[in-house]
Amino acid sequence: MKRIFAIIAAIFLTNCAFADLKYIEIESIKNAPTVQVKSIEDFETIIAKNKVSTAYLHKPTDTLLVIAENTYFSFILNGYFTLKDYKTGNSLLYSNGTDYNEAKELTLNDNSAIFYFYKRNDFKSVSDCRDAYKNGFCFDSKTETTESDIYYKAKEAGYKNISEYNEYLDFSAKGFKSKKDMQTAEKQGFPVPEEFLAENGTLKNSNPLYLMKIGSAGADFYNSQENGFPNYAEYTAAREKEISTYADLQKYREITNFCDKLSKSKKIDKGFALIYHQIQHLQKSEMSLAVLSKTLTENYSIINPDVKNALNSYLKAGNPQQGNHKKYAGNNSQARINSIPDLFYESALKEFFGAIDITQLGTYSSQTEIFKKK
Repeated sequence: MKRIFAIIAAIFLTNCAFADLKYIEIESIKNAPTVQVKSIEDFETIIAKNKVSTAYLHKPTDTLLVIAENTYFSFILNGYFTLKDYKTGNSLLYSNGTDYNEAKELTLNDNSAIFYFYKRNDFKSVSDCRDAYKNGFCFDSKTETTESDIYYKAKEAGYKNISEYNEYLDFSAKGFKSKKDMQTAEKQGFPVPEEFLAENGTLKNSNPLYLMKIGSAGADFYNSQENGFPNYAEYTAAREKEISTYADLQKYREITNFCDKLSKSKKIDKGFALIYHQIQHLQKSEMSLAVLSKTLTENYSIINPDVKNALNSYLKAGNPQQGNHKKYAGNNSQARINSIPDLFYESALKEFFGAIDITQLGTYSSQTEIFKKK
């Protein structure tokens, strides 16, 4: 507000003192003894007091002469052509008249800050320059690229102001497609770096290794979204089991939770618990041991490989001998859990039926080797 008042006051005084002043351009000021006036205010006083109506301009030396009281008084215009422009340009903080005159040609003379902003950049138009200045692309500190380059990059990316463009650089460097996605990831517990990465339209740290590390936050989030995970905790739990999808994690948990409870309640091997689980899901039927073995093997084969691998690790981590039943897969106690389909061999099923109470599942005759599923 003070600056606007100062500009208005300067223009008012100029119009009062210089409104009727006529300017004549001269070629030489040789042998003309003059008194050089230092301040525009004093020069203005001389003109007003002596009712001077004509001023003589010598452009090569930027000198303006007036005659008062039989004396030549001079004033250095510093590139300006009139006293009015000199006062206006100085009030607007132009460095010299040359800049002010160029600004007038560009229609930027109303604001020296925008003019110098335009001069140090490479804008396609004055309107682009004004738009960039208005929307914060004029920086106090130096940047590696020009402000106009940053402005056009932001415009190409669809961002009008610098704050939104800085946010875009930040969330995209962290691997996200939008600010909303990054906020969602944070709510879901993903370890999104708290550091704000962008300043003045550029990244603070452009080291490729650093950006690769930072960008993993978004990569993990989108991978979890594509595979149905509701949050980072579930995503991490699945990764620990080397399971790719949330559906497979739930399938794994459904099976292992059942096996844990059954193994504990019946004090049986988890491998037997897994056999029990698979038989439980069969439809009511009657079949030979050979057919049962084939059916269980085929049903298990359609389970996702990630789940099967995780179940294999689950069985290896458990105690393979939680009872006094015989080893059914050879002399090596680990043999039966190295390959889960071994659980469904006829020899394994015979031991299962001999060691487990299957009343809730159905009946099995060791003589006929026929299983009847309830």
